[in-house]
Amino acid sequence: MEKVESKMYKWYVVVLLMIAYICSFVDRYIMNLLVEPMKKDMGITDTQVSLLIGASFAMFYATLGLPVGRMADKYNRKNIITIGIIFWSVMTAVCGLAKNYFQLFLARIGVGVGEASLSPSAYSLIADYFPKKRLATALSIYSIGIYLGVGGAYIIGGKILTEVKDLGMIQLAWGIEIFAWQLVFFYVGLPGLLIAIFIFLIKEPQRKIIDSRFISLNEVFIYLRQNGKTFGLFCMASACFFITSYAAGVWAPTFLIRIHQMPVGEVGNFIGLTSMLAAPVGLLAGGALADYWTAKGIVGAKIRVCLLVSLLWLPFNLAYTTASTLTITLIILVPYYIISSASIGVGAAVVQEIMPTNMRSTASAIYLFCQNLIGLGVGPASVGLLNDYVFGSPMAVGKSLMIVPIFSLLGGAFFYYLTLKNYKKEHKTA
Repeated sequence: MEKVESKMYKWYVVVLLMIAYICSFVDRYIMNLLVEPMKKDMGITDTQVSLLIGASFAMFYATLGLPVGRMADKYNRKNIITIGIIFWSVMTAVCGLAKNYFQLFLARIGVGVGEASLSPSAYSLIADYFPKKRLATALSIYSIGIYLGVGGAYIIGGKILTEVKDLGMIQLAWGIEIFAWQLVFFYVGLPGLLIAIFIFLIKEPQRKIIDSRFISLNEVFIYLRQNGKTFGLFCMASACFFITSYAAGVWAPTFLIRIHQMPVGEVGNFIGLTSMLAAPVGLLAGGALADYWTAKGIVGAKIRVCLLVSLLWLPFNLAYTTASTLTITLIILVPYYIISSASIGVGAAVVQEIMPTNMRSTASAIYLFCQNLIGLGVGPASVGLLNDYVFGSPMAVGKSLMIVPIFSLLGGAFFYYLTLKNYKKEHKTA
């Protein structure tokens, strides 16, 4: 009976961490649906929007992940996550009070600072709760939070924007006046404070570390210089993959609005429901396939899944951006979301598998640093820059969304192949 309860509690922790992840992605992605009202009311360009949504968040989310990862390798991880949730929830609400682009930029930085606490700590917690043969599935379930969060952001944001689109300015208490669309930030930000309480109450698991000594950052980098080629190649592959992921995440809703004249509420409902229903199918399938191949003894099973997904996803990127009608576009986007999500949890499991246990959080932070600084920093900005300075028109967003994946996904597949090749060589000589 004790083992059953223990197993149930492990999955309870995973689900609770997934809910925190949902909250983080709602707060992160809600701005993607606000591109047109932000441009109208604050007089900003596509490039400025890209920097606001991507670079402002990515710079601090990525760079602070490393010190947070170091802290998670030594200190109580659930407390680190709790503090982070409180901070990013408050800063999301602060976005609702911003008067201009600069203030919104600073508040967006604050959201990134808070969210940097979550995944390095959560990956380490989950890896201490689950054995290697179940890790890809557990991390895939945690990663479902990405798509439930994205879906929630679009559905909630779409409904609120539909209700307030004709209100102009809204008067709050103490004479504070905000744009109507800024109400969205209060609705999605403040509930995170409740989630923080539940995270604070979970049990901190015992670490699976034979050598319990806390190693220095210098020792981590010495290890990576001597043994980290597979890890470095995998980080580069993931960074390329996430250029497409974040570019589409930011600009696909705007593509549907601008090119297909789809109402913002309908865009929110469609992308929201597709993210929530289709993407988890891909996540669970990818995790199950990786665990199945691992159990079969296939060398580099998880890396192979990542390579396969990168190659399969490219034609769907080209198809939805060139489809002749809205109906065809929406049909293509369903398998698009299934395939795009299939390697997310698997990738996190790769890092946990190839790195020593007392470096896992730090390694996860480095992995997320590459993934987010390059993926989130370059992906959305590349589309905005192509729109503004290459094609010279916001209506070229479809062309930009077609060009970016050609380079990033092929680049990702190339680095995944090199990762697998190096991993097989190390495995053979181990």
